[in-house]
Amino acid sequence: DTVLPKLSGTRIAGDADGNGSVGVSDVLMIQQYLANWNVKINLSNADVDGSGDVKVADVLLLQQYLANWNVTLK
Repeated sequence: DTVLPKLSGTRIAGDADGNGSVGVSDVLMIQQYLANWNVKINLSNADVDGSGDVKVADVLLLQQYLANWNVTLK
């Protein structure tokens, strides 16, 4: 996982599971959420495209970020 510094009260874009880092587990949690599994995610962190809603586009953007594509999480 790519570890990002966690500042008090600061949002970490992509950290859907709230563990302080962004990784594959966050992608999986968002996918489970979108499939209506009974999982709790941080909706603000999961909305990495800044659209105001969590959807498949967020999953794709997060996967690109983790593959070191030149993308920005919002």
